[in-house]
Amino acid sequence: MMPKIEDNKIPIGITYTEFYELIAQKVDEKILKQKIIDLINNPRFVPNYRHKAFLKFARELNVPVLTTNYDNKLAEDSHKIIIRRKNDYGVQHGRNFTRLYPWDVVYTIWDTKRKRYSDSELMEIMNGFGIWHINGMIDYTSSLKLSLSEYTRLAKRALDYINSAVENIPEARYMSKQSLGWDGANTWLHHIFNRDLFIFGLGLDEQEAFLSWLLLKRQEYNLKDRNCQLRGWYLTCEKETKQFPGKKLFLEHLGIKTIRVKDYTEMYDWY
Repeated sequence: MMPKIEDNKIPIGITYTEFYELIAQKVDEKILKQKIIDLINNPRFVPNYRHKAFLKFARELNVPVLTTNYDNKLAEDSHKIIIRRKNDYGVQHGRNFTRLYPWDVVYTIWDTKRKRYSDSELMEIMNGFGIWHINGMIDYTSSLKLSLSEYTRLAKRALDYINSAVENIPEARYMSKQSLGWDGANTWLHHIFNRDLFIFGLGLDEQEAFLSWLLLKRQEYNLKDRNCQLRGWYLTCEKETKQFPGKKLFLEHLGIKTIRVKDYTEMYDWY
């Protein structure tokens, strides 16, 4: 029996991942994900002036953009590159590309007509402007992470990547996750663990437990292995009053400063 909802709204008290899990037990997952992709690809949904202004801002700063969205609206004028490096200090780098976890795919403004890039060029692509998808992307149907089970496996895979840092290059411990030698070095995980973060447009509530866990691991790693604390800022608005005290406590414990503006318009127009 399919779970019932009233007024086309998921009831309070159940997360999206839990609700999707119930549906996935009754419907073929491939069919379900394809329906979601068809909805996302609706031609009525086009980038608005805020999308374009934000991307212009990110390009001018030459910084990477990490998104939890599945769609390609942000990447509409960009090109897809799969970051592959051969080795680091004689050690084979990273993992093979997989459509289930395409974490090494970036949408960028680099010329994609070329088949190969040098390691220095790949590092430039990696560290400059590009759009990375954390929870999957519509280019790879199986990559979409929707159910509770999928997010559990997502955390397990991320932990495997995180734990690969020093073991891969025991003679170069000092480099750790700043090196090319850990499995996440050619993925969006590299930005999480090695860069200051500016977070906005993200609730970071119970729906995003995976991201909260990643921020905890980021803090744990940087304090323990690098004896430093990366900076971070979380932008929200005054309407988010109920969750703000707990969210502020959590984030500022991790070195991420919370900033509250008056309303959503001000939050999305800061750039």
